[in-house]
Amino acid sequence: MIDAYVSALLRVLGGFVSKLVVLSMPLAILFGIILAAVYLRNKDEAMPKVKSAWPYLLFAMVFATGWTLLREVRDIQRGELEWEASAEATEKPKSDAPQIYQYSPSAVRVVEKTYTRTLSLPPDFAEQIGTGGLGVLSPYLTDPTTKNVLKMVDSFKRSGKDVLFTRELTRMDEEPVGFKNSSVKVGIKRSDDRGYEAAFTGSYTFENLDKVEHVMKFVFPLSMGGGTVRNLTLKVGADTVTEPDDSGNYMWQGFVGAGKERTVEVSYVAAGSSSWTYDMGSTRRTVREFTLAADVDGPFRFPRGTIEPVSRSDKRAEWQLSNVVTAQRIGLSFPKDTNAQDGYLQGLATLPLAFGLILALCMTVSSRLGVPFRMGPYVSATVLLGFAFLSVPVMYGYIGPVAVLICPLLGAFGLGFVLDTRCTVPAMMLALIPAAMLSPTHSGLLILVIGLACGAMMLRLGTKP
Repeated sequence: MIDAYVSALLRVLGGFVSKLVVLSMPLAILFGIILAAVYLRNKDEAMPKVKSAWPYLLFAMVFATGWTLLREVRDIQRGELEWEASAEATEKPKSDAPQIYQYSPSAVRVVEKTYTRTLSLPPDFAEQIGTGGLGVLSPYLTDPTTKNVLKMVDSFKRSGKDVLFTRELTRMDEEPVGFKNSSVKVGIKRSDDRGYEAAFTGSYTFENLDKVEHVMKFVFPLSMGGGTVRNLTLKVGADTVTEPDDSGNYMWQGFVGAGKERTVEVSYVAAGSSSWTYDMGSTRRTVREFTLAADVDGPFRFPRGTIEPVSRSDKRAEWQLSNVVTAQRIGLSFPKDTNAQDGYLQGLATLPLAFGLILALCMTVSSRLGVPFRMGPYVSATVLLGFAFLSVPVMYGYIGPVAVLICPLLGAFGLGFVLDTRCTVPAMMLALIPAAMLSPTHSGLLILVIGLACGAMMLRLGTKP
């Protein structure tokens, strides 16, 4: 909110100074004509007045020049930052990988099942079978070459004039099994812009609830999107899976005794950007006990339509689900971290304001202390302060946003020695205004404290003889 007030104040002051700049040429011509007329009318009395007016005119020109240059600094610097962001090549690599979309794994029980299909065939159709074989029934029957078919028996039986055709097909089927427990942990390490590196660790427990031993499978699909995936391992007891199958999934298969359970440990590290999503994939089965904890070392948000976490802090979010069926996902979105850059640009926007306030404050302090107003030192002080303020974008390339703090402070410190050392402390306090804009949440409070402190110092100066 404070940046809106500062921007409004800058627009007002900027408009006023801009009008003075526009009128500077006609005013200078008018002022020169008046001086020439006065000088020609009375040379002896006009010359001292003309000489005394030149420092004031020089001060006005220096102040207007400094104000105008400082007004342009933010736009120039913003353009440079935008150019760097849009450049195809940069000085250091940037993470432009797609977002990571991780599907929930699945567990199945492999069981033997027999399916029976009976067709009632009219006599003429039965005759076609005699001449063309069983191929004429292919549109109505399962392909006998289907994978996992163990046995197939065909039989014919007459029922009146019709013929009953029966096919018994025995095959190995996969029945989905819900996880007894699912625990997922993901550590997100933010990089520049919206990129990140995700360290995924998942623990999944499934069990065989039948009274007989079964072959069971665990399938973990590789995350969709994302960049490079490394160090992916899948462990089930002493078994370790390090290579995907023909479908690109990591799969474990083995015997699980009656009433026994298996726990699978999965881990990998992947690069992504923009967002990270975990799809529950539970529209066909119940999620019994599920927990997910995400640790993020930077700002994050939640995409619309995703499951709300049960707890959340600045660096961590946790989800807990029990006995639910859901089509929603768990997701994290990583906005572009522009707080530092935005604060820096806001600091540049307040440089003209601080520049004018410091000079006005120094004049006020000198007046309250009874110090004679000397235009020469004020011109030198204005040049020194303007040079220090204009050096902020230059030093930004070397020391970063802290230049908004150091350069104005050095300029205010030097200004005190040029004018009056009693102006040093209040000038340095006002020089903190641009640095206050670096705080994304407390800039208004900081500027209020600076204003109150300067007001208290002015009241204290007014009580002195």
